[in-house]
Amino acid sequence: MHGVRSVDVVRALRPELDAVAEAKAIELRQAEDVDGLRAIPGAAGALAAVRADRVAVVTSATRPLAHARLAAMGIEPPAVVVYADDVERGKPDPEGYLRRRPAWGSIPPRRWWSRTRHPASRRAGRPGPRRWP
Repeated sequence: MHGVRSVDVVRALRPELDAVAEAKAIELRQAEDVDGLRAIPGAAGALAAVRADRVAVVTSATRPLAHARLAAMGIEPPAVVVYADDVERGKPDPEGYLRRRPAWGSIPPRRWWSRTRHPASRRAGRPGPRRWP
């Protein structure tokens, strides 16, 4: 389930298991399996083209997994990143976006832009009053 924290996937699919322990094991295996990963075309260029103080990433990956994957693709993480282990509630809850709101200063939520392919991430990235279809 792309775009959803591993712990939430385990809870949904195997509620009888220790979701935290299982998710940690899954993500450790994923962090080791980076052969053949490649960035989405244009991703590194898009990050480089935007002012550093205007970029933040909210990811459903834990810190170790995100860093392993970004390093494998040669992409430096931006200064502001919210990882799965930084929030109590994963996407589609907007907690991850709202948690870093102070880092964005006076930029109102209606002016945030969320680039994602996953519906849960799109819903989470729009915590302001403006909603798009």
